Amino acid sequence: MGLDILPGQREEGSFRRYFAAVILERGRVSKRFERLSLFKVFKVVKRERPNILALDNIFELHEDKKCLIKILSTLSLYTKVVQVTRSGEGEEKVLYLAKKVGILKSAEGKPSPLQTAEIVARLADKGVGAAVSVNENETRIVVCAGRTPGPGGMSSRRFQRNLSQLVLRATREIEESLRKHGIEYDCFVRKTEGGYKSSLFIVYAPREVLYGVIKQRKGYDIKILIKPVLKEDIEFVPLNAASVRRRYVVETPPQRHIIVGIDPGVSTGVAILTLDSNILTLFSARNLSRNLLVRKVLAYGKPVLVTTDVNPPPLYVRKIATFFNASIFYPPKSLSIEEKRKLAQEYAEKHGIKIADSHQRDALASAIKALGHFREKFIRAEKEALRIGIKVPLDEVKALIIQGKTVKEALEKVATHEKKPPLQKVELQKVDSTKSKEAEELKKKIKEIQVLKARIQALERELKEREKELLILKEEMEKLAKKHLIEYEKESLFKHLLSKIESLRKENLLLRQENEDLRAKIGLLKDLLEKALEGDVVRLIKIRDSDEFLEKKNSLRERVIVVENLDDALRKAIESSVDESKPQGIIILNQAPQSIVERLEYYNIPVITGDEIRLTTLDDEHFVSKRELDEKLNRKLREIRERNVVESEDAIARIIEEYKSLRQRMLRLEE
Repeated sequence: MGLDILPGQREEGSFRRYFAAVILERGRVSKRFERLSLFKVFKVVKRERPNILALDNIFELHEDKKCLIKILSTLSLYTKVVQVTRSGEGEEKVLYLAKKVGILKSAEGKPSPLQTAEIVARLADKGVGAAVSVNENETRIVVCAGRTPGPGGMSSRRFQRNLSQLVLRATREIEESLRKHGIEYDCFVRKTEGGYKSSLFIVYAPREVLYGVIKQRKGYDIKILIKPVLKEDIEFVPLNAASVRRRYVVETPPQRHIIVGIDPGVSTGVAILTLDSNILTLFSARNLSRNLLVRKVLAYGKPVLVTTDVNPPPLYVRKIATFFNASIFYPPKSLSIEEKRKLAQEYAEKHGIKIADSHQRDALASAIKALGHFREKFIRAEKEALRIGIKVPLDEVKALIIQGKTVKEALEKVATHEKKPPLQKVELQKVDSTKSKEAEELKKKIKEIQVLKARIQALERELKEREKELLILKEEMEKLAKKHLIEYEKESLFKHLLSKIESLRKENLLLRQENEDLRAKIGLLKDLLEKALEGDVVRLIKIRDSDEFLEKKNSLRERVIVVENLDDALRKAIESSVDESKPQGIIILNQAPQSIVERLEYYNIPVITGDEIRLTTLDDEHFVSKRELDEKLNRKLREIRERNVVESEDAIARIIEEYKSLRQRMLRLEE
C-alpha cells in the first residue's frame, strides 16, 4: 500500500491531514483512494492488512517525533512501514529512484499525489527503501481493576476484596499462558487484602507474538492492557539488508569490576559500586526491564556481584546475575528496615550522596552489606600482597575472591597472568668451583624457609581469627534460635487469633443478615396486622398443580387461588369441577398461554397476572388487599361480560345472515 500526503491538506502539529493511497496486488493496482484522513488510513490498514505501507517521508504522518513514534507503533501492529527514499547511504528523491528502477521515464513531469502513492508502493514492492522500527523487543501487560470503589458502605471492603481476587486470578492466568508458550517475562505486583491491587508484566517478546496468547480486555470489573515498548528514537533497517542487529550495543564499556545492588519491583532501585566501595550511580525507575537495566549497568563496568536485601533472592535478581555470569549475594535473613536505613544513611553521609526513595535505599544497603561481608578478605589480600612484595591489580584479586577463590588462590592466579619482565641476554660462563653452586642452593633454601615461616605465622593468625568468629557465630546462632522460637510462638498465636477474628466476623455478618431478614418480616407482619384490623386483607390459597386442586376443591368455592404456572392439566381440573368448586378468581405469578386464559374466562373465572396486583408474600403464604382484589376482579368480570355480549351479538348476526342466505336459495329453487 502506497501513501502520499495531499498538498495543503494538513495542519501543523495536528492530526488533521489527508492522503492519497493506492493498494497493489501482484503488481497491479487493486484499489485507489483519492482522499483519506489519517483516521481512515488506520481503518484501511487494519482492514486490508497490507504487507508494506510505503511512504516517501514518514514525517508526513506527523511532524512531532513523539506523536510520530506512537502512530508508527500502532501501524506496525498491522503492517510494515517503509520509507522508500531511505537507504544505507542516505536519502534519495522519489523521482530519481523511480527512474533508476525503471518505473518512470525521464520525460514525465511531476506526478500527482495518487501517482506518487503508486510509485512508492511499486518501489517498496521491488525492495527499495528501509523499514521503520520503533518498537523494542518487549511488551508490557498491565492488569488492574476496571473501577474504583467509593468511600464508606458496609460492603466496601468485600467489594474491594472481590476486585483484588479478580486481578489475582487474571495475573495467574496470564503467567500460566506465558509459561505454556515458553515466553520469557518478569512480573511485578502490588499486593492488597485478599489479592493484588495491580500487576505489571514485562514480556520479552514483540507485541505480535502475544496474539492468541493474551487477549486485551477492558471490562467493567477488570482491565488487561497490552502495549508495546517504544524505542527512544526511530530506527531504519534497509529492506535488502541481511545483517542481524546486536541485542546490546555499548561503546567501549569500562573494564572495571563493579557490584550491582538491585531492589526489584514496580519501581526498581539500582546502586552500582566499585570494589573499593565508591559509588558510581544510584537511581530508581518505574517498570525497569532487564534489557534496559543491562544496558545501563554495562555502561559502568563488568558486574562480578549482584546483591539483594531479601532472602530468598527474587527471580528478577537471579536472572540478571545469570546474564552477567556474576555471583549473587543475599543475607542469611532479610534485612530489616532499621538495618537498611542505618547502612544507607552512614554511607550517604560519608560519601555525600542523596538517597531519593526507599528503593534506592534498599539497593544501596544490599551492596554495602555485601562489601562488608568481603571486606576482611579484601584487607587480608592487600596485606598479603604487600608482605610478599608483588604488584598485582587488586581489583582482579577482589573479583576472584568474590567468585569463591581463597586469598592465596586469587593472588597466585593474578600473579601468573601478569606479564613477566623481559629476559636479559647474558653470557653463560663455566663455573668450575662447587662452592659457588652450594652457596646458591643455600640461599634458595633460606628464602624458601623464610617464606614458609611467614606463611605459617599468617595461617596461625587466620586460625585464631576463625576460632573467634566461630565462637561469636555460635553465640549469635543460639540467640537467633531463641528469638525464632519466640517469634514462631507469637506468629502461631497471631494466626490463631486472625482465624478466630475471621470466623467471628463471618458469624457476625450472618447474624446481621438474619437480623435484617427478621426486621423485614416484622415490618410485613405489622402491615398485614393493621390491614387485617381494618378488614382489608385476603389470604390467598396457593395451588401447585392439578392434583392439589382436586384435593382442595371442596374448600375453593368462591375463593381466590394463586398459582405459579397455569398449565393445561390444571385448566382441565378446574373445568371438570366448575359446578361444585368454581373459584372466584385466579392469580398467576408467571405468564400463561392466552388460550388457557380465554377458556377459563368462558366459565366467568377472571384471571389476574402477578404484574397487575400487589402481592405480599410471607413464609410461602400470599396476601392481598381486599379493596384492590375486589376492584381487579370486578373489572375483569365486566370485561368478560362485555366481551361475551359482543360475541353473542356477532353470533346472532351471523345466524340471521345465514338464515337470509338459506331463505333466498330456497326461494330461487321454488321458482
